[in-house]
Amino acid sequence: MAAVSIGVPAYAQNDTAFASVAYDAAGKNNADTSKQNYVLFYQHSSGDIRKMVWNQTTWYPSEFVTNSARIGTGLSAVSFGAPPTLIYLYYTDRDGILQELRGAHASNEWNNGTLGTAGFKVTNSHSALSAKYQGKCGKRGNIGWVLYQSDAGIQEALWDHDQDSWSNQVLFKDIQPGSDLVSTIESSATTAWRLFGIKKNLQLQEYLCNTACTNASNPWVQGESIVSRMDGSRIADDKGAKGLNGVAVTNSTLELGGASVNDSRLIYFQDPQSNIRESNNTDFSNPTGLSEGWVANASTCANVGLEANSSGAGIIVTPAMKGSKIHMASGFKGLTPQMFLFYQANGTDVTVRTRLQNQVGQWSDPVALPVGV
Repeated sequence: MAAVSIGVPAYAQNDTAFASVAYDAAGKNNADTSKQNYVLFYQHSSGDIRKMVWNQTTWYPSEFVTNSARIGTGLSAVSFGAPPTLIYLYYTDRDGILQELRGAHASNEWNNGTLGTAGFKVTNSHSALSAKYQGKCGKRGNIGWVLYQSDAGIQEALWDHDQDSWSNQVLFKDIQPGSDLVSTIESSATTAWRLFGIKKNLQLQEYLCNTACTNASNPWVQGESIVSRMDGSRIADDKGAKGLNGVAVTNSTLELGGASVNDSRLIYFQDPQSNIRESNNTDFSNPTGLSEGWVANASTCANVGLEANSSGAGIIVTPAMKGSKIHMASGFKGLTPQMFLFYQANGTDVTVRTRLQNQVGQWSDPVALPVGV
């Protein structure tokens, strides 16, 4: 049972990061997921990491997870396995070291994982975290990763699940300090790993690593850029161009969110007018997974009326606090993919809007969540 901090205001940390997992509470894997729950992690104004649970119809009040995180920590989480589904939560402690907590969906008991013993240190400015679990990866066994920003650039903390051990390497040095990043795994035959980050010229850049499970030494390479004017408008005449002008972000809006839905990468960023925008990076019928483009309509129905190689300037989803962190959780409502978009509207709240995967632009009204005392 967590202690309650007396006299601490009941609001979320200004500019809190978010992490989430979705799981089927009924245990009906690959079936009707109408019983699917969401777990959201965030940082409270006390500095604690808290969690909230969406139990099909209701957001339950927050619960304490840990008080060992540094203020402004990045957050990321993965879950896998048959019920009770395991949850792995990653954060940065007060000494700037990556840490890991392990728990399960039916409990609020958390134990330290092995990541902290590796001593991986993040940059002194904000370091976003992006974790993914691949599972079986050819002869490499079962693996996962946590991407983070160090003083050397974007680094990959690679988890050998079978040995429960960690190694790390620098992936890219051209990264805007304090910016966010998003990673995805595609279920195609090529097992493509992708990373979306913001370069020092404020360009939103995709990187990818194909066939990583068949060739452990296969390098990460630069993929598609989002091409748009710095005022956020689309460059209609520059379809297919790369590296022009950069994405419409500023030093005050370096936040990214994203998720894979039906093999489309939905990427969320904030334009200079503080609007959160939704863009879609999608594969187009190429068995290598290398034929792709940013699409004008941020639909999640792959290859159905999509316009390839557009600017990627995206469509406006919602206004938000300037500099708000952005997080997308992809789950289901019945058999239909459903997306939950988390952000801050005023710096003390946690707000969510939702939509179904086939209802482009049809977001629910914003709802402020019970951040707790």
